[in-house]
Amino acid sequence: MSRRHPMACFSAAVLIGSLITTGAALAQPAPEDFYNILVNNSNLDQEPGESWAWHAASSMGHFTKAYEAWGDTAWLDQAVRYYDFVIGHMREGPDGYKGWIGPYIYDNEHWVDVHIGDAILINPMLEFARIVKADPELDAQYGEHADRYVALAEQHLFEKWDERGTYHDDGRYGAYQMWDHYADPDDLSQWHHRPEVRNSNLGQPQNKNNSMGIAALRLWQITGRDEHLDRAVKVFSLAKSRMQRYEDTLTWNYWEPTVRTDITGERGNPSRHWINVHPYRNYQAGEVGEVVEAYHAGIVFDETDIQRIINTNLEVMWNGDRDDPQFTNSNAHLVPDGLDDEVTAGALWSALADFNQTIRDLRSFADNSRGQIDRAYFENVTATREPSFTRHHAPDGQPVRLFDRPLDGSTRYLYMALTIPSTIAPGDEMVIGVRSHAAGELEVAVYDQAGQQNVHTIYAGPLSAGWQSEQYWTWDGRDDAGAPLPPGDYRIRWTLSDDGYREAPVTIRSAP
Repeated sequence: MSRRHPMACFSAAVLIGSLITTGAALAQPAPEDFYNILVNNSNLDQEPGESWAWHAASSMGHFTKAYEAWGDTAWLDQAVRYYDFVIGHMREGPDGYKGWIGPYIYDNEHWVDVHIGDAILINPMLEFARIVKADPELDAQYGEHADRYVALAEQHLFEKWDERGTYHDDGRYGAYQMWDHYADPDDLSQWHHRPEVRNSNLGQPQNKNNSMGIAALRLWQITGRDEHLDRAVKVFSLAKSRMQRYEDTLTWNYWEPTVRTDITGERGNPSRHWINVHPYRNYQAGEVGEVVEAYHAGIVFDETDIQRIINTNLEVMWNGDRDDPQFTNSNAHLVPDGLDDEVTAGALWSALADFNQTIRDLRSFADNSRGQIDRAYFENVTATREPSFTRHHAPDGQPVRLFDRPLDGSTRYLYMALTIPSTIAPGDEMVIGVRSHAAGELEVAVYDQAGQQNVHTIYAGPLSAGWQSEQYWTWDGRDDAGAPLPPGDYRIRWTLSDDGYREAPVTIRSAP
C-alpha cells in the first residue's frame, strides 16, 4: 500500500502542507497505469541495443519526478517494477560484464552494448537511489533496491567501460570513445575486434559523454567517493571547455574531436564526423538539463555560465512572442548568411526554469500522463521557489569544484577551438584545431598563464570559412627558438581578424 511522503531530498524549502495542497489540485495518473504504458510500448518489441534503450528510457525518469511532485510512494513501487523490467533485458557479454547487448545502431549485423544505452537506463535508477538514500524512512523501505542500482552502475557501467579502455583521462578533462569490439548476433560467446565498423573508436558526442558524467555525479552524491566526483568534474569540464562565447551568450557543437583518433589528417576530410550545432534534433535541451544538474551539485559551472545560456535561449533562439513562442537554433546569430530553413532543433530550454521567470512563463505541457507529471513537478516543486541561482543540491549550497577556464575571449566565427590533449610531458605533442564560420587572418599562439605574453606562435596566416576552415597543428611544448618551455600552465589563444579570440588552458608537465 502506498503512502504519502514528503519529498525526500533536494527540496527542503518546500513545505509539506503546500505540496499536498497544490498536489490536490492536480490529478495524478495512476502509477500502475503509467507503468503499463511504458512496458507496452511497441517500440520495445525489438532486441535490446541502443535503439531499444532510447525508447525504454524516454519516460523512465518520470517515476521519481512524479514521486517528488506528489509525494506518493506508489510511484517508487512502480519505478522498481519498471527497473526490474529493464534490467531483465540485460545480457552478459563474453568478458563477464552485463549490458543491453543487441544490434549496433550503425550496423545491425554486429551486436554490442554501448555507453549511452547503459547510461540513459541506469541514470534514472541512480536518481531513485539518490532520493532513497537521502531519507532514512525511504531507505528502510527501498534501500536494498537502491544499493542494487548503485552496484550495477559501479560494475557494469564505470568499471566495464574503464576496463574496455574507452575512457581517456586528460588531467583537467575526461572523455569517452566508442568501443571497437562486437559479437555476432548468433554467438555472444566472444567479442571480435572490428575497428573497421562504422564509428568504432569515435569520440562520444557531447550528449553521450555528458550522460556518463551524470552517472558519475549521481554516484558521487550517493556514495561520497572522490573518484566519482573526479570523473564528473572532468567530463563536464570538457563540455565547458568546448563552449563558444559570443558576447554574453554560449553555444556548443553536437560533436567535436575529443581523442586523437578522431582526427584523420586527410585533405578535405580532416576529422571523422561533422562539426556543428545539430540542425534538427534538440540534443542541446537535454544537455542544458545536464549542465543545470552539474551546477546545482556545485561542480564546473558558475552563475555567469548559466546566465549566458539563458541569454542564448531567450535573446537568440526565442522569437519574443509569448502567445506563439517559436525557437531557432542556438547558433542563429553566429552564421554570417543565416541558418537554412530546415534547421529545426531550437526549443525552450525548460531546465533553466529554476533561474528565470520568463522560462517559467513559456513552459507548456503535453496533454498526456507524462505531461501531467511534468506539470505537477513544475507547479509543486519548481514554482514553489522563486527564480534564483541557489544551488539546490550542493553541500551547504556552496560550489564544490568549478572549472575556471579562460573566458575573457569572445568570438562570433571561431566555432571550434580545441586541444588534444590539454596536458603534455616534455617530448610529447599536442594537437590544436580550429573551425570558423568566416574567413580571415588567424593567429594561433601560446601565451603565459596570465594571458599577457606570447611565448610561441603556432600559426599565423589565412583561414578559410566553413568546413574548409578545419585545420590542425601539432605543438611539442617549445618556444619560437625551439627551446623547451618550462613546465607549468599556459594558454592557447586563437585570434581571428575582425572578430575576436578564444582561449583554452594547457599544461606542460614536469618530466616523470
